[in-house]
Amino acid sequence: MKSIAIIAPDTDSGKTVITAALLSLSKKINGKSIAMKPVQTGSILAENGRKISPDLSTIEQLCEFEIPRELYHYCAPSLLMTPCSPHLAAKKEITAISFDLIQQCLVELHMRFRMTIVETAGGILSPLSDTATNADLIAQLGCKSILVATNRIGSISMALAAIESAKQTKIDIIGIVLIDNLVAPTQFDEEIYADNAKTIASFSGIANTVRLPRVESITEDFFILTALLEPFAQKIFGK
Repeated sequence: MKSIAIIAPDTDSGKTVITAALLSLSKKINGKSIAMKPVQTGSILAENGRKISPDLSTIEQLCEFEIPRELYHYCAPSLLMTPCSPHLAAKKEITAISFDLIQQCLVELHMRFRMTIVETAGGILSPLSDTATNADLIAQLGCKSILVATNRIGSISMALAAIESAKQTKIDIIGIVLIDNLVAPTQFDEEIYADNAKTIASFSGIANTVRLPRVESITEDFFILTALLEPFAQKIFGK
């Protein structure tokens, strides 16, 4: 296994933080590893006019490394400026997201790294064109996947729906990460969170399911989250 895709039921589920944590752990477990953002909307322009992926910038900051300039286009092959759904951003910018280009870039990363953590844009069914979604892209890339979801009321249905969508395109989900919705949950919230994790694992048959707390500062608490994720990662990277 040379790459793992990070997918989610919807946007803002915590994919970037989990990508960073898994990248950090992969470097420890597997050695030479890198992150890839195949499609990025809401890209920013650097002072030199170069397009930058804000998600990759966050990963670089959290993992305290910098993607080599000569490899950046492999890690971020589709940088769109418009902050909206990828298919709409591509239309507005009069371009198209090429699955073949993304696949070629992943092959290049496979040649240089032992593991590539691939973070998708938005949810698993976010459209990348008028006819294809993230699920179609990950299916073409052939990546095993990890589902990241917010842990709250409604999470069971959303997570199981995402898992069913993955099955339709024969995506193999090998782990689930649930991130608690509240920094200071009540006792009843804790009961809901625990039951969500147990129920999702039971219905999906995915035993490698981990629950992480919501933290106040990702930057300050990143190493805590990474440590909590390490037993999960050991199982993932052992597959």
